[in-house]
Amino acid sequence: MHTHLFLSPHLDDAVLSCGDYIVKLLQDGEKVKVVTIFTGYPVEGELSDAAKKFHEECGCGNEPIKYRCAEDAAAMNYIGCEYSHLGLYECLYRKDDSGKNIYSDLEDIYHLDFDAERAYIQQTRNLLLQELENYDYIYAPLGIGNHADHLLVHSIIEDIKKIKEMKVFYYQDFPYVINSCINNITIDSAHPYCKRIFELSEKDILTKLAAIRLYNSQIKILFDSDEHMQSCVYEYSKACSNKYNYSICFYE
Repeated sequence: MHTHLFLSPHLDDAVLSCGDYIVKLLQDGEKVKVVTIFTGYPVEGELSDAAKKFHEECGCGNEPIKYRCAEDAAAMNYIGCEYSHLGLYECLYRKDDSGKNIYSDLEDIYHLDFDAERAYIQQTRNLLLQELENYDYIYAPLGIGNHADHLLVHSIIEDIKKIKEMKVFYYQDFPYVINSCINNITIDSAHPYCKRIFELSEKDILTKLAAIRLYNSQIKILFDSDEHMQSCVYEYSKACSNKYNYSICFYE
């Protein structure tokens, strides 16, 4: 039996990107844990316009992170996976040293402001170093889509790899990656890693779909409808390889 740790920036990324593979691992008797990093919520101070707009789109009421944590717990329990929430702030809530929102508009979140984020990157790095112990395989986002939180986690793991020997698989960030499939754009040349493909069963896909539906607050935001979500999941799993009916690919 091997141990697997999936690093999920937000409360849905691991299931969206790797839920079917997590299901496969668990069915094979492997030990799996999902750690979601950005699950904190500011208790004081004015929210950015970006945060307010996102909360409105989610429809989660006055306690959006609490609501989304409950969604994640339901999804993790459904697939039978161990999980934990680290409680750090996602980019919508982060401020610089002067108290100014680093990402004040939703359009701003698709890049990582390294200069403004240095202290937060170090804090996140220190926490992740503790989480990475005693796992055979680590899974982290590749950073497709350039979301600040995904890029932050990716950069930290790349940095930790320089000082710590560990086996890392980078997963394709779903649903951002689906745009690459639709537009026939290959990401292989953009990322200097070896590609690894694993076969999945349709049962794995169906279980993933059921788990995604438990993140009800995110379905409309990410896919507009359940039908489109299902179509995207199937499209991606078929596009990963010409060898298998359904598969997932990682980069190492």
